[in-house]
Formats: sequence, C-alpha cells, structure tokens
Amino acid sequence: MTGSGLGRRGRRVLLGAAAGTSSFAVLSRRPPRPRLPRREEGPLLAAVALAAVVEEAAWRWGVLRTVLRLAGPVPAVGVSAFGFAAAHRPSDGCALGAYVLLGGAFGCAALGGGTIVAAAAAHVVYDVLVVLDRGPGAEARAP
Repeated sequence: MTGSGLGRRGRRVLLGAAAGTSSFAVLSRRPPRPRLPRREEGPLLAAVALAAVVEEAAWRWGVLRTVLRLAGPVPAVGVSAFGFAAAHRPSDGCALGAYVLLGGAFGCAALGGGTIVAAAAAHVVYDVLVVLDRGPGAEARAP
C-alpha cells in the first residue's frame, strides 16, 4: 500500500473510473453531466452494472487473457476490442468505431490494472454515466 491510502484494488477501481469517464467524454464530445438517479432507476442501474461486469469477465478475462498469452498485449487488446464491438451489433460504422474504442479502453484498463477489476470499473462507470446522462424518457446516446 502506498501513502495514498488506497490499496491495490482501490487504485485499480480508480484507474477504471478514470477510463470509463474519459471514454464517455471522448465519445459524447463533452464532459459527463450525470444527475442523481431516480428511485425507480435503481434496478436498471444494478442490471447495467452487473451486465458490464459479466461482459468484462468474458472479453477481458476470457478473450484478452487468452490472446495475451498467445500473441502479446497489442493483439490481445485488438482482438478483444473488435470482438466486443461485433458482439454489440452496432447499426452503423460510426457506432462500430465507438464500440472498438470502448473495447480498447477497457482492454487497456485491464492491462494497466493487471486484472479485470479496472476494466469492470471502467465499463460500469461508462454505462452508468450513459444512463444518468440522459434526460427522463430519452434514449441512451451511447454506444
């Protein structure tokens, strides 16, 4: 533990939160403007967070880790990012690029943090920001 007071896991979560927030800012072309969640959004936010963790277990713990052992970090991030993007079945090329960027950011967070904790935190933060950034009744503007 360093003098920062954060343990290893805390630093990984902080790295992930920074990656998720930065990814949101890049893709939306502005800083996040989240609002406090409404009570009825609790189950949605819990489901979004759980889905993000499950996806990271598949793409970063499964795919990235396997390709990393076989081919190194650059191919591992690339393969997991493109697989992540393809799995989301974006409707156009712009959305595909956004999902590749997200997958790459989450993959780099996993490598930088040394585990999927940072990647899962990045994905959860990104997805929660998407939900909390939209206005009542609006469609999510994300990938």
